[in-house]
Amino acid sequence: MGGGMKPNKYRAQKVTIDQRKFDSTAEAARYLELKDRERKGLIKLLQCQVPYTLLEKSVKRRAVKFVLDFEYTLPGPDLQTVREDVKGMVTAVFRVKAKMMAANGHPVTIIKREDIGAGYLALAADIRNLGTRYSTVKR
Repeated sequence: MGGGMKPNKYRAQKVTIDQRKFDSTAEAARYLELKDRERKGLIKLLQCQVPYTLLEKSVKRRAVKFVLDFEYTLPGPDLQTVREDVKGMVTAVFRVKAKMMAANGHPVTIIKREDIGAGYLALAADIRNLGTRYSTVKR
């Protein structure tokens, strides 16, 4: 066996866009889709990789943390916050953490590959295959 990097157990491949590293093509595609929606004014305040502490550290245990893929606000009078996590495979650990988030008043929407626009998936795959760093910022 060569000395290369260990492959992801779910075969996901990392993609870099806007100097951000995404764990999968689907996550990168969702980012492109959300950036487009933000540009059109359909969402506001897009954030990536938002950390949450679900249980504080104690003498007997480490803190339990969860890093959310995306968080944004819907425009309008109530400024609803949407929290999303892109999943190819929903694990038992994720289910528990999502329930803990919901119990704390922060429900998480699971985004599957089929929920993402095909054009965004194709663009993210092209970026991954070319191995380039892509920017959504116009110069």
